Amino acid sequence: MALTMAVGFTCKEYLTCALTTPPSAVPVLQPALPLGQTIGSLVSADPATVDVAIDSPSVPDPQGGVNFQSVSITSPSAPAQPNVAIVQTLVILNSDGSTFGTFTDTITINPALPPGEVIGDYFGTPIAVTAGKRR
Repeated sequence: MALTMAVGFTCKEYLTCALTTPPSAVPVLQPALPLGQTIGSLVSADPATVDVAIDSPSVPDPQGGVNFQSVSITSPSAPAQPNVAIVQTLVILNSDGSTFGTFTDTITINPALPPGEVIGDYFGTPIAVTAGKRR
């Protein structure tokens, strides 16, 4: 799901991972990526409009949500492309360095929003992993 935020604002968002262990088909949110998997990169297609940064160390979700990584998202006071959905790309790597998956979402900076307002989710669908399907 897409995220829309106000101009000149920095917010925290949280990346989630859901693990399914067969024969169950029910995914369970995890506090970490599966063993050996890491974030390879998280990039914004237009950092002059919206910049993203992986927090190091990760910051816990103040609402208590289960997540594996916090992210800081910043909109400058004069974004290059307001009201344009800017693609964000997240790459998760396996322990051997191969790509587990590439995930995309969008962030739109909307000057009409009140200062500090954020609407929607950032990578709102948990990254799905099936036990035994990773390297």
